[in-house]
Amino acid sequence: MGGKVAVDHQTAKNLLGAFYQPAGVVSNVAFLATRDRRQLASGLAESIKKAVIASPAYWELIEQNAEAIMARDLDVLEHVVHGAAAIKTVLVERDPYEDDLRRPLNFGHTIGHPLETVSGYGNLLHGEAVAFGMIVESRIAVNRGLLAPAVLERLIALLERVNLPTNSDQLPVAVDTQSVLEAMAIVERIRAGSLRYVLPVAFGETLIADDISQEEVRVALSECGLGTPAAA
Repeated sequence: MGGKVAVDHQTAKNLLGAFYQPAGVVSNVAFLATRDRRQLASGLAESIKKAVIASPAYWELIEQNAEAIMARDLDVLEHVVHGAAAIKTVLVERDPYEDDLRRPLNFGHTIGHPLETVSGYGNLLHGEAVAFGMIVESRIAVNRGLLAPAVLERLIALLERVNLPTNSDQLPVAVDTQSVLEAMAIVERIRAGSLRYVLPVAFGETLIADDISQEEVRVALSECGLGTPAAA
């Protein structure tokens, strides 16, 4: 829907690609009935992301219907898919070619993309990486006094209801803090020294921060159970 066509590279995710806007988008919601629960949850992670950054009403829809979504209730799924499409369309129209990296849609991805890179784009699904990234970035926001802990707890509770990872021991792959930080440093160099975080302030409200220290990231990762590799 955003027009981005990119491939994952061992150096960084979406490093190579282009923009090719679609002539149209068709959503066959019934197709979701053919996906297993893990794939369905992975896709739902992006919808939850859109709810956090853009719409308290959309958040309420997902929070109140999480079990129906995972049960593949088509009526509910149609509302979820329509809401996700409407939110993304509005946000993408503002900057269709991503000239401005200060994009709320990147919530969860500043951590999630490097996590996918260090795991080799293998058993970790994109939505799982984004879910974990949302929690890390939300913890940074809480630690900065920008986000109420109660909001973080609601996000954790919703993600766990649909079996998305919020802690390192729930990830399907083993990763460590140093590897993630090194992968993030590579992205920072690619972006000419700029690494921006989308920090939630409330449901439907975010701010973009480019002054997050490595220590803040390390603390948030630690709070999510991610440590450094054991000494040999």
